Amino acid sequence: MTVKDRISSSKITVSDVTASAGKSVSIVARVVDSNNNLVNSGTVNFIVNSKSTTVGVSNGVATFITSFDKSGTYNLFSTFSGNNYLSSSTNSKIIVEKNTISATLSIGDATYGSSNVAVITSDVAFNGLLNVGGSVYSVYVNNGVTRFTIPAKLSVGSYKGILTYSGDDKYNPISINDEFIVTGDDFSLVAKDIVMYYKDGTRLGAYLYDSNGRPLANNTVTFSLQG
Repeated sequence: MTVKDRISSSKITVSDVTASAGKSVSIVARVVDSNNNLVNSGTVNFIVNSKSTTVGVSNGVATFITSFDKSGTYNLFSTFSGNNYLSSSTNSKIIVEKNTISATLSIGDATYGSSNVAVITSDVAFNGLLNVGGSVYSVYVNNGVTRFTIPAKLSVGSYKGILTYSGDDKYNPISINDEFIVTGDDFSLVAKDIVMYYKDGTRLGAYLYDSNGRPLANNTVTFSLQG
């Protein structure tokens, strides 16, 4: 028997893989001999994105763990080499997809003159844009909960706040919204009945209070007399 007779052919198989940008992915090579038996020696050299990594074969398997910062399709070239085997190679693809951000936006109702606060939850930090009433604000959204006080004092009415993010190499764009209302401050006007005589100088007094019973200043009350 010659040395050539002792060398067996080999077959390597690596399936296409789908991964998420920025997250680890396992690439598995399976190697068998000419009789379809699992190979338990040798190495597999993985070449992807201009980088080469060599992993040992055990029980017919070589596993390569890596990650990709950007989405896209990457070509993978894998080669098995072993002392008692002819080398074998295969081509496959790694499809790296962008991640979807999970985020919510809530803007509470408020009375006129008070501050409106946007509460944002997100599983990823990003720089977003918040559009409220035609005004756009830059908001840094934390991984977790973010509270943003809307600078403008909004007039009484209904509004929709829209938070957008244009996305990047790792994450898809998002657009979420919430509707809220700015109401007028409740007040009460109090005036007592009076009896007047012609040209006696009697004065009619009116008192304006807010919703907490506090007197209001710098407001105008118009009297309309009949009779």
